[in-house]
Amino acid sequence: MRGKFRKPGPSSSSSTTRSRRARSSRETRVPRIVKQSVTLPASSKDLYSMYLNPRAHAALTGGKVAIGARSGSKFSAFGGALSGRMLQTIPEG
Repeated sequence: MRGKFRKPGPSSSSSTTRSRRARSSRETRVPRIVKQSVTLPASSKDLYSMYLNPRAHAALTGGKVAIGARSGSKFSAFGGALSGRMLQTIPEG
């Protein structure tokens, strides 16, 4: 065979085994999940209005926000680090 697919010789087998173990341990790491809970001192109606009103949202976060309350509308915040499309919003009745 040619190139990088050579059969390992006696001198390279231990280093090959070590690199396989290292690669294997890196690949099987489970990502750490962080859960956080916050209680905000506001009604759900006020929070809904604040998040979906660009001026109110920008005043709270300190950055430019583009957002809309209708399903399918695009949103962008934090200089584009957060962006997407609204799937659904349900105002409190």
